Amino acid sequence: MAGRKAKTPQASADAVEAPEAEIAVVRDEVVEAVVVEEAVADTIDATPEADTPKEEVVEATPSVSRPEQAPAPVRRGGFFSMLLGGVAAAAIGFGMARYVLPDDFPFPKAGSGDLAAAVQKAADEAKSADLILAGRIEALEAGPDLSGVTGAVEAIRVAADAVASQVEVLNGRMGALEAQVAELMTRPVTEGANPAAVAAYEAELAKLQAAMADQRQELEALAGEAEANRAAAQMTEQEAMIRNSLTGIRIAVENGGSYQVELDNLAGVGVSLPALLVERAEGGVPTLAALRDTFPQAARAALAAARAAETGGGVGSVLTSLLGARSLEPRDGGDADAVLSRAEAALREGRMTDAVAEVEALPEGARVEMASWLAMATERAATLAALDELAAGLTQK
Repeated sequence: MAGRKAKTPQASADAVEAPEAEIAVVRDEVVEAVVVEEAVADTIDATPEADTPKEEVVEATPSVSRPEQAPAPVRRGGFFSMLLGGVAAAAIGFGMARYVLPDDFPFPKAGSGDLAAAVQKAADEAKSADLILAGRIEALEAGPDLSGVTGAVEAIRVAADAVASQVEVLNGRMGALEAQVAELMTRPVTEGANPAAVAAYEAELAKLQAAMADQRQELEALAGEAEANRAAAQMTEQEAMIRNSLTGIRIAVENGGSYQVELDNLAGVGVSLPALLVERAEGGVPTLAALRDTFPQAARAALAAARAAETGGGVGSVLTSLLGARSLEPRDGGDADAVLSRAEAALREGRMTDAVAEVEALPEGARVEMASWLAMATERAATLAALDELAAGLTQK
């Protein structure tokens, strides 16, 4: 009896352990299926199945291994791929931002310079340059002060008129003296005349002849002085006209207008004109204001081309072109940004020759983008140089 009682628990234990092992296997499969299908309700329903008879548990097994559930792992893998892709994209974006943007972006370090302050400074300098240019144009339009020249010309004319009057008086006196001499010379000298009377007559005649010679010399001197005064007056008027013409040309160059009339005036007095000035007289030349207005856009295109050439046109060059800022202050260096910064500074100060020289030093790709602006700037610089040369030559004369 005791033996049977001892055997019964052992057999019962074996009988219980076998279904429990199978139930554990089935439970694991059901839980895995639930996770794959992401259905919480199935998990709740699967829990009591652990206590059901073996036949019911076995029927659940085919449902777990059904082929319809095969795509479930793909869904789980796609989620992680998207997650990893997002992380990778964020890392790439951060790296490119560090590559493109300055180290102190978006919070500038102490002493790194304030972009807003630099922009304001550039705007102030441009405004100051415009005021200076406006003042120069106003001064040119006012023209030179010719009041002194006009007074001198008038004085010379008065002196010439006075000399002419004196010449007329002397001519009258000369005529009277000549008549007296002729009368004396035609008087007959009688024989036996008083020698003293004859000597007095001859002395009077010699005196008249000497007076006539003196008057003639004075007359010739006055005539020469009058001619010199007339020539001086004419020269002074011509010089004044030349100065006015040069001033008119400079005003036209500043405003981009025609200066053909002024060139015709200079040609009328025999001035040799540079061919470059003659070619552009009718249509005018590009103004400094126009060159300043068009420079930023051309410079941005040139800088983008230069950076694309330096980085091979990759993603970095594209982002640099989009986010990179142009230097607003002149700086040293041979890169495109430094060259353009110096060119713009020279342009603000009106140093056209220096601005053109800087732009011509750009790399070929950047220079192509600046070609249109460079042509206008070169035209203006060459015209100003020709005008300065003409003015210097006339001043030396």
